Amino acid sequence: MKHPFFRLFPIAILAIAGCKTRPDAEKEAQKRQAAQQADKKTTELVDSDAEPPPPPPEGRPVVVYENGVETQMTEPQATAKGVYTVIDLSNFWVPFIFSEQDGEDGERLRNDFRPIFRKLANDWPYESRTMAAARATVDKRIAWALDAKIRELRDAGVSEEDIRERLGIEPPPEVATDGDGGPATPTGEDPEEAFEGGLGDVDNFLEVYGIPPSLSVLRKRALQEVNRPCFNDIDLEKIKRFDGFVSYKNNDVANSESLKGRTFARKMRREMERLNVTDPLELTNNLDAKVSRGLVDIALRYEAIVEVQKFLVCAGFYRKGAETTYRKGAIDWKTHQALVAFEHKHRIFGWGFIGRKTLEALRKSPQERLFDGFLRVLAERIADATGIIEDGSAKGPDGKPAAYKDLEGQDHPVPNLVAEYTAAVIRHMDLGTPDKVIGFLTRHDDGFFNKLFVAVPLPTKPPYYSDVMDLHAELERGDVWYEYPFNEDGSRRGQPRKNMPKLTLYVKWNGQDIPLATMGTTIGGWRSERAPDNYEYYKYKNSDVGPRVWKDIVAGPVWLPPGTTPVDDLVKTVVYRGRKISVPNYDEFGPWYASAYGLVAAFHVRPVERKSGNIDYFDNGIRTHGSVDYNSILRRFSHGCHRLYNHLAIRLFDFVLRHKKYTRIGQVPAGYSHQFTTSEDETHTIVLDSKGYRYELTDPLPINVLTGRVRGKQRVPIEHHMPKPGVEYGLDAQFLPEGYQRPPTADGGTPEN
Repeated sequence: MKHPFFRLFPIAILAIAGCKTRPDAEKEAQKRQAAQQADKKTTELVDSDAEPPPPPPEGRPVVVYENGVETQMTEPQATAKGVYTVIDLSNFWVPFIFSEQDGEDGERLRNDFRPIFRKLANDWPYESRTMAAARATVDKRIAWALDAKIRELRDAGVSEEDIRERLGIEPPPEVATDGDGGPATPTGEDPEEAFEGGLGDVDNFLEVYGIPPSLSVLRKRALQEVNRPCFNDIDLEKIKRFDGFVSYKNNDVANSESLKGRTFARKMRREMERLNVTDPLELTNNLDAKVSRGLVDIALRYEAIVEVQKFLVCAGFYRKGAETTYRKGAIDWKTHQALVAFEHKHRIFGWGFIGRKTLEALRKSPQERLFDGFLRVLAERIADATGIIEDGSAKGPDGKPAAYKDLEGQDHPVPNLVAEYTAAVIRHMDLGTPDKVIGFLTRHDDGFFNKLFVAVPLPTKPPYYSDVMDLHAELERGDVWYEYPFNEDGSRRGQPRKNMPKLTLYVKWNGQDIPLATMGTTIGGWRSERAPDNYEYYKYKNSDVGPRVWKDIVAGPVWLPPGTTPVDDLVKTVVYRGRKISVPNYDEFGPWYASAYGLVAAFHVRPVERKSGNIDYFDNGIRTHGSVDYNSILRRFSHGCHRLYNHLAIRLFDFVLRHKKYTRIGQVPAGYSHQFTTSEDETHTIVLDSKGYRYELTDPLPINVLTGRVRGKQRVPIEHHMPKPGVEYGLDAQFLPEGYQRPPTADGGTPEN
């Protein structure tokens, strides 16, 4: 994704050296400016830092859709009828978890991540703090180098005019001030030219990370992507004919598979021509065919991958330069990266391979994929507006779909309200086909979507709904292995898990515990940890078992790295202006969609009653939180926390706040500062001002973490550190387990433990 930068050189640097604009750069800047002016003819741009304008006194205008008929009303008029639900489809939408309100003192309790979410959803310019740190580092280095050269020339007696001539420096510009003599906001060089990092030329594909695109972003895709002529050259039947799995191994394997696949495909096609058959699968049942089933399978795989690669090129998923150098008909690294971008765009939680869900999406037309994306965006807006969570995932104790009894004792299935309400909105808006959705997106401009609120009639909610609901949660840990996962030779032990961890939210109503939604999650396991002796070990990070409560819910949470975090995990290497820069990994600290706590977190705390009757809450550092590490949610472990897909974490805690009483605390100060030196002898300082935006539940929500099924001989967690394979421990290592045998010394002896 591109993050154009607006805060570039500090004013002090500009005053020292305002570099001349290169002629080629000037031409490119003029081209970009012309393109932007042309785009403004069809696009109503907004101030990405602004809040939407307040509704007029008579109420916000809404578009009412009912059975395909469109009428105009104000929001009070629509809600007064008692049959319509108002849904925010505007570009300014953010989930309720990122809302703001005035505090008791009248001051606005600002939510720091609110404008960031909105910018990312709209592809509006935004610079992450990690990239800002990289920019500042590069700018300092450039300024230092330039300043050193200026001093060298001055010491040599070169005049100021000659210095400017030699270094291509314009005279210091007229610098605007803020009225008090200080500099105003700088407007450095062209932002597009300044940015050379990120994901290349791909768009902001953040839906897989919990930030769905706005309708204006979908409109842009409808206008620019779905009808590209190159899509007509793709044979979807060859993709549909393949029904296997292809993963990335390495480029050598990909090269071999490419050559073999091309040869086999030629043999298969020649044989089809000789026998006059049109379906390759007919060869497998033809006794006269001179090809084996294995040859046909490899040939079909090759042809399917060729068509997939043609699509990835046409859709622009390959990184710059890779679209002409990939290995045809095989999953090499470049194709793997392109598949990852495709999965991100379409909220597929995959690995950049051709598997079931990825293949299912690749078999569709661009119009069908855009339609699916529209449905997903609509579902999140509807769930947020209506305060629902049921998505068909909940199961009863017997594993069957969840059910409940009404007040008359009649059985009812727990409905999939997200699907039902989405289908109702689609029906009332008459958007039931890809062509209709594309027509809706393209016949309106961005100004329409900036302020689009719709009102539609929706089915009645189940009787267990109320403004305040008696909610509780249960977390099943699944199969648990406490044994150390490595053998003495450093090889990994097999520790299969059939039952994976899952979290279920319940409502207690009419004498029943009704499951509303179930979500895949994680539990703790063996993780790398830096001990006080500065060696890295493995330590079992347990997920606390037993009853706890969610008392605090934090939006845009910030992770304060503990002292046990390996220092090299605190930095990130990014590319800025052609340079690889190592900077503090603020993307992981947050607030950010990729932070260690994702977009929202709830703290697991244990109530402890004191003799005075007061209740304290013990916090062991366990959280239920969002995460971008969706592969860990599918099959791996955490440091003890319970990770959720970001979009489900938002939906879960939106629902909790809609149906539990709470106090809005606002941004919680952190005052965190930590200086450290990496293994590369680079010194960095982390500064974190806030822990995130906190809500405190008046009546904490109970969550019970079940033991799960403990497997293996080790029945309880190992408390001490264990040696990490590949790490050489010196005589000063203090946390090796009893009986650990050190490697032989240089003279052949064995040091004492």
